[in-house]
Amino acid sequence: MSTIILELPEELAAVVRTPQGMEKAQAIIVEAFSKEAERQVRRREEVQRSAKAIAALFAEWAEEDAAMTPEEREQASREAEEFQRNMNANRAATGEEPLY
Repeated sequence: MSTIILELPEELAAVVRTPQGMEKAQAIIVEAFSKEAERQVRRREEVQRSAKAIAALFAEWAEEDAAMTPEEREQASREAEEFQRNMNANRAATGEEPLY
């Protein structure tokens, strides 16, 4: 079990020291933790949806690649090489390290 120490203004600390104040503080803490847990669940669900969409996109690309003719593959390879050269040239012109 962990202990959390909070420094509270004296007027708030006085309220929390009463049974009613402690109940209210506990309710606020429980609500805050519940909201944070719900936020994390929503975020995890969002990440899972994104991961599924990305996986579907990669699967679609793999299907497209599998359907390419040798000529189309060669053309795509040349285009990728040209893109990389251009990216590196642009970065060199701005004093940045090349990416490829």
